[in-house]
Amino acid sequence: MKRSFSAIGVIILSVVAFQQMSIVAQEPLQWLYGKWELSYDPDKSPKDYIVFAEGGQLTSMAPGQADTQGTYTVTKERVIVMIPMGERVFSTFFTFDENKEHLYLKSPKTGNTAIYTKVKRK
Repeated sequence: MKRSFSAIGVIILSVVAFQQMSIVAQEPLQWLYGKWELSYDPDKSPKDYIVFAEGGQLTSMAPGQADTQGTYTVTKERVIVMIPMGERVFSTFFTFDENKEHLYLKSPKTGNTAIYTKVKRK
């Protein structure tokens, strides 16, 4: 009897986990699509932009530099970014506020957090 309960418990947990992943995958990402600009950085990095497109594609843009293409994945708590750089892949993540108006990028070097704000269409 104990084995049956354990197997049923595993099945139930698996179904719940799958449903949670499906909810994240189905959640509309309209709030993310578009151009985001570095609006605050206590480390004083030069202003840059990230454009999130449908289909998990992104473009990172900085004045005086070539645009860089990458990919992203969205979970309930973060936007995971991967950008190929030569033979390596740069990976980081943004968190976002409850209203999804800002993206936050914590520096692994300084611990400071930069803020990206979506560029409003005119």
